[in-house]
Amino acid sequence: MQPHKLPHISIWLSILLCCLLLAACGHEPERLSPLGWPKVSPEVDSLTLSIERLMINDENADSVEVFNGRLKQLASASRPELHLQERAMLFETGILSIRLQKKEALDIISHLETEVDSIGDPYLYNRVKTRRWIVDSIDDYSIHKRLLSQIDYYAGIGDSVMLACDYIHLAQRYMNVGEAALAYECSQKADSLLEMVGYDETKLKNNINLIVELNRLGREEERDSLVARLLRDGRHKDNLKYYTALLVNAYSFSGDATLLRRAYELLKGDSLFFSRTAIIEAMLGEEELAQGNLDSARWYSGEAMVKLDLVRDMSHRAEICRIAYELDSVAGDNHNALVHYRMMKEAEDRGRMESNPMETARIQYQLLAENERQAQAHHRRVTLLHTVVGILTLALAAGGVIILLLLRSRRLTRRMLKAERERDSSYRKAALSMIKATEKESRLREMAEIVRNKKDEGEITERHAGEIISSLKVNIADSTDWNSFLEVFSGIHPDFVKRLTTDYPKLSQKQVQLCCYMKMGLDTAQIARIMSVKPETVWQSRWRLKRTLGLDSDDSLLAMLRTIDT
Repeated sequence: MQPHKLPHISIWLSILLCCLLLAACGHEPERLSPLGWPKVSPEVDSLTLSIERLMINDENADSVEVFNGRLKQLASASRPELHLQERAMLFETGILSIRLQKKEALDIISHLETEVDSIGDPYLYNRVKTRRWIVDSIDDYSIHKRLLSQIDYYAGIGDSVMLACDYIHLAQRYMNVGEAALAYECSQKADSLLEMVGYDETKLKNNINLIVELNRLGREEERDSLVARLLRDGRHKDNLKYYTALLVNAYSFSGDATLLRRAYELLKGDSLFFSRTAIIEAMLGEEELAQGNLDSARWYSGEAMVKLDLVRDMSHRAEICRIAYELDSVAGDNHNALVHYRMMKEAEDRGRMESNPMETARIQYQLLAENERQAQAHHRRVTLLHTVVGILTLALAAGGVIILLLLRSRRLTRRMLKAERERDSSYRKAALSMIKATEKESRLREMAEIVRNKKDEGEITERHAGEIISSLKVNIADSTDWNSFLEVFSGIHPDFVKRLTTDYPKLSQKQVQLCCYMKMGLDTAQIARIMSVKPETVWQSRWRLKRTLGLDSDDSLLAMLRTIDT
């Protein structure tokens, strides 16, 4: 029976091996609690937890640097796939952020973004992204959506610390845009997480945010209860950064000057807190002024003004300058009062631009709208000016053209009138010359008839009568003076006779003469007088002329004559 069991055992072993392989392939690395860093070794894990606590609590950067230096030594001897060197570089950006060295921190983050792979170490990759958004978003209020996406990631892997930090940052961004209710909700979530992980210092920071949010929401009883509870908790007194902030906020709500003096005694002479010391000194100066201690008030205000350049918060700078302005006004120092008033207004304007994104957007929009309105008004003025200049230019040009056209028209009119006068004069001369020639011809014919009659009556011999009649016939032929008429007529219509005789060679001289008279625009009576015939004879001559030219009416005859020598 034993040999038959061996195959079954091998099968079960194979199945077990496959299960182990599958489990190994799907096994998630064990992570540090409450963070999401994968565990490496006890020393590395301990250093990581210590560095994270110090950085998140914004404690002394020198202490963080000591721990991170040891981590760098361990990273240099570790395997590359553990990414300890990149982890140490990320912690270095936290140290730089505590020291307010934003540019240097961003340079390291940019290097990490090129080195860290989202597949090789997704947690490190997301931590680098979060660090970029937090460091680079000091003045950037578009971080909300990015933080929300990171909150989902850290909630998925169970990183309570980073989840609480993101809620704190998100609450601050909501406060900056005036969403106090959303900010309070985020701070409440962060408070619950920090209660579980035991980050007391960060919890104090978040509680101070809760105090401000409750004040914004008008929930004064809850605010005062939280303030009293935090003041009773003695664990926070060693944390100067947040405990003094708590004292200042408690003073602003209660007006108890002893809280302010306690904060001043804790911070006095500490170079790390010059900015907060300056605002506390200004407030103490205001308190002294209210009590009538002008000299003490001016001393506190003067100390605050000395540290003014170290104050980064514009609202705090405006408050310090306001108190100095009030003290100068009470003291009668008008010059310094004016200087401090201007400094206060400048800080208020800068504070509105830097602290409230909605106000910043509104102011920027107003500035852009005003600039655009001025640009459009300027453009309209320039356009109107160009239009007026263009219209005036066109009007002047049109006026000039019209004047030139009028002058040219007048010259042309004068020329046409002169040409018409010269033509009429030429026509008259030609007509008169032909009339005279006709009259002369008539008289010569009458004389020839008289000679013939005298010859028939015997008063003149036939030989003498023949000589006289021959001489008269020569004069009659010359008296028509046709050549003189053509000379005058050709001055007006140079090529008329030539083209007429060329196009219509069958025309007789009388018909050519008739065409010339019609071209001159003479009527039938005038033509009859010139040709010394009856009007009926002229009509008959015109009828024969039309037949010769192949035309059917007077209109077609005149139209044909107009086309010649045009």
